[in-house]
Amino acid sequence: MTAPGPAARGQRYELSVLVSAESKYGATAEIAQAIGDVLAGHGFRATVLPPGNVSTVDGYDAVILGSAVDMGHWLAPAKEFVTRFRDALAARPVWLFQRTGWGSHQEARPEHGTRCC
Repeated sequence: MTAPGPAARGQRYELSVLVSAESKYGATAEIAQAIGDVLAGHGFRATVLPPGNVSTVDGYDAVILGSAVDMGHWLAPAKEFVTRFRDALAARPVWLFQRTGWGSHQEARPEHGTRCC
């Protein structure tokens, strides 16, 4: 038998979520911030940082990682985040998102797909 959690005892349990995204032109960072704001509005303790500024994922109950897509690939700092924290990420829930831009600055096409890592 397990002891009742904080919510069962009438206490508030605040889950901590790291939201990290690498952005090329700023839009992906804006999406990450919006995700963090929505989570915070629902009672989560959300921290929003770019991948290069994250020194550990210890202390976070979950991680949301995103990247802009350039030429069909995630940006290097987001891919490096996955490599750097591979074992820690395997031990907690992880959600991924990506933003693809279609314009003159990008030659990627939907039929080519994208690769995270």
